[in-house]
Amino acid sequence: MANDAIDYINRDIVNVKRELENLNRIVISGNGQPPLTTQVATLQSDVKAFEKNTKEEIEGVKESINTMNKNVSEKNYSSWQFKTAILVALISSITSIYLGWKQNQSLNPADTQAILQLSNKIDKLLEQKK
Repeated sequence: MANDAIDYINRDIVNVKRELENLNRIVISGNGQPPLTTQVATLQSDVKAFEKNTKEEIEGVKESINTMNKNVSEKNYSSWQFKTAILVALISSITSIYLGWKQNQSLNPADTQAILQLSNKIDKLLEQKK
């Protein structure tokens, strides 16, 4: 009975040794492929490179977005400047025509009618602003 137990333990030891050899071959030596340690090291370097590239791309996208926002802001500012300049020029022209008409009411009837219409529209706009 003691011999049977020893034989059983010896067989288990042989089986464990065989399994350890298989694991060593796979992990350390590589079983027809690179060893697992090499594969893990390669994957780690690939992940680090991917992470670096991703961060660089994200920074590039952030810079592009900031540039686009800046351009849109500048365009909006320029648009308002243009609109303001046009409005000032229009008001100046209308005022000049109106004052000239007031001083010199001898314009032809078509001009007088156009000026009166503009004057009425300006008065209505001013009333609406109040």
